[in-house]
Amino acid sequence: MNRRLLRILLSMACFVSTIIALIMSIISFFSTTTIRPFADDFTTRTYTDAEKDTVQNSVIESFTKNSDGFILKYKLNPKSENPYAGVLFEGRVWDLHKFDRITVEITPEQCDPFMVVFADFVPGYSDSANDLTWQIFEHEITPRPGKQRYTIELEDFTTPNWWFAEFGQKLERSKDAHLKRVQQIQFQNHPVASVDSALQITVSQISFSHMPLQSAPFWIFSGLCIAALVVIRKRKSVPMPYHHLDGGESRLSADEAMVVTFIGNHYARPDMTLSLVTLETGLSQKLIRKVLGARFDKSFKQYLTDIRLQEARRLLTETDRLIADISLYVGYKHATTFTRLFREHFGHSPREFRDKLGK
Repeated sequence: MNRRLLRILLSMACFVSTIIALIMSIISFFSTTTIRPFADDFTTRTYTDAEKDTVQNSVIESFTKNSDGFILKYKLNPKSENPYAGVLFEGRVWDLHKFDRITVEITPEQCDPFMVVFADFVPGYSDSANDLTWQIFEHEITPRPGKQRYTIELEDFTTPNWWFAEFGQKLERSKDAHLKRVQQIQFQNHPVASVDSALQITVSQISFSHMPLQSAPFWIFSGLCIAALVVIRKRKSVPMPYHHLDGGESRLSADEAMVVTFIGNHYARPDMTLSLVTLETGLSQKLIRKVLGARFDKSFKQYLTDIRLQEARRLLTETDRLIADISLYVGYKHATTFTRLFREHFGHSPREFRDKLGK
């Protein structure tokens, strides 16, 4: 096949593939489901730990809905071990399984950290009359100044361990079936929210959408066609003679000391990342991975997590500091993330570990 004909075929394939990818991306972009908290096609109600009939409860101070969304004001009970308060939407069934992500719009200046929660009905397991048997999936949102939109991948929503411990011991369910029959969408206090102080959740709307990943193979194919066209058009290069340079002695030991020292001194920084180590030490990410892999047989994330959790275990053993404080102290912004990693690493939660010590 001559070069001219090959260029024509590649150009046609690239054009067709690009058109298909563009159409799929546009369809994916507009395939969204938007839920406005003030819509009337479902019911809304607030809830607190008062449902447990305790002497003192968390309090819903006010709840308002209007064209700008909803505002929930509440105060958590300081004497309860696990106080909670929130608002939920129900009255219809949402099939969220077909979406990839959720976007929540808030008013950051008027909103405290909170949890987005889905209550998913599991056929053959859940009781339609008992919403506690609906599987819970949750994710936290911590507002930042000036940021109104928060996008979360639906696969990042997880079922808390307490739900499995109380209701889901015998539940065996494929991940592919998750979020197909969501009965409730809830907005609830953050697990480490301040108690006995005025708190507020302000949400204007939430929307579910697709990631344009279905078009990725066509974009990749178009890119390969373009690369092939570039190669065909290039003139054959003439190799130039040269002498191989001596790379000198390995600096692995010196680089190892630099990496280990920096991480050991700064592991408690919440913004600790591989990019930060690269920026501060001047070493490439590839070399840092090589150092940690050769010396400790761990990735950067594994190495950093090990150091943080070992220090957390020491603090749990030797001090009486609050678990939420220890979480922040060793570099984790969110206690839920810290608890999950601690359990995966040591086989029990920080509270269970401390209880075994008798502290």
